[in-house]
Amino acid sequence: NIAQMQVQLIGIAVAFLWAFPTTLIAYMILDRIVGVRASSQGEQRGLASATIKRHMVVLSQIWAWAKQHGRCSGDNPFKLKLPQVKKKAYLAWELPDLEKLFQHRPKRDDIVEVFTAALYTGMRLGELAELTWGRVRSEDGISYILVEDAKTEAGRRKVPIHSKLTWLLEKERNGADQL
Repeated sequence: NIAQMQVQLIGIAVAFLWAFPTTLIAYMILDRIVGVRASSQGEQRGLASATIKRHMVVLSQIWAWAKQHGRCSGDNPFKLKLPQVKKKAYLAWELPDLEKLFQHRPKRDDIVEVFTAALYTGMRLGELAELTWGRVRSEDGISYILVEDAKTEAGRRKVPIHSKLTWLLEKERNGADQL
């Protein structure tokens, strides 16, 4: 029916004429208030090499699938050798920074204990928060914490307990397994 088609076309036109300017105005307001775009420095720097590599791997897989199913031919243009970019090393904490960090002692002792243990073990805060007596072990006279439930193989490790953390081993258990 032509009349129905005309009504639908008018509806589409009205929706577009209302939605597009409204969205554009909302975008312009957000851009002024929050800044929707990346900084000019961020735009100049571009994507990190790891991000580019990840995208290239996905595109390469799509190309391989398309070639296998007869959708394209020729060499895969996404199989490129990207240069290895070395990551910048993090600077270690310097004494003035640590003094500033510990200038005001937290009121709760458990927070002090967790952060002190984190500094001396290098363990993640989540790993320390889930620490139980069952994970504290000793081998050849050296006490250590066994980390087993990490995401990667490198995360599963034995973390030696520093001599400054002997208070940790002397804590009362009070019948609980949580350290």
